[in-house]
Amino acid sequence: MRLFAQFVSYLLHPMLMPTYLLLLVYSTDTYLQLATPANLHLVVTLLVFISSCLLPGFGIILLQRNGLIKSLQMETREERRIPFLITAIFYFLTFYLLRQVQLPSLVPLLLLGATFALVLTMLINLKWKISAHMVGIGGVIGAIIGLSMRLFVDYRLIIMILIIVAGLIGSSRMLLNAHSPAQIYFGFGVGISSQLLLFLLL
Repeated sequence: MRLFAQFVSYLLHPMLMPTYLLLLVYSTDTYLQLATPANLHLVVTLLVFISSCLLPGFGIILLQRNGLIKSLQMETREERRIPFLITAIFYFLTFYLLRQVQLPSLVPLLLLGATFALVLTMLINLKWKISAHMVGIGGVIGAIIGLSMRLFVDYRLIIMILIIVAGLIGSSRMLLNAHSPAQIYFGFGVGISSQLLLFLLL
């Protein structure tokens, strides 16, 4: 079970969530898919993957090799500060790059929401460790709910599946003794509320 929990933690890592979210958006028949030229779908998704996952991941590996963090799991609050800051910077740069491409305004907003959620996580982490995995999946669910309200699309089935996935992630993190139930629930709340707040305000 621990091996499966580790597999889930890696497969559904928070730095992969922006890419998964974009893949989900482009796989559904909505305005966002139709308003983006088909030849840009893959380009935009690869851009998001490189700038929100590969580059910050490479930076975190460099931190570990230089002894600034003990492990890539970043088990303590202190270890998470610099990696969170690096990842937030890359998330914002991704948002900025997407703004330069002729895309529907809601697409860059997804990355702005992820940046906002990560900044909140970073600030909370100064005093209390919460689950970044749950912030990530909560952000995806919040974004899908926000899109359903803005585009008048029925995403209920997708949302139900994502909630099951969130339960799987939360259970895996607790099985690995990475977080307490309170840290799991609070992380999920931060993720979902961050995206919803931006969709309501912008």
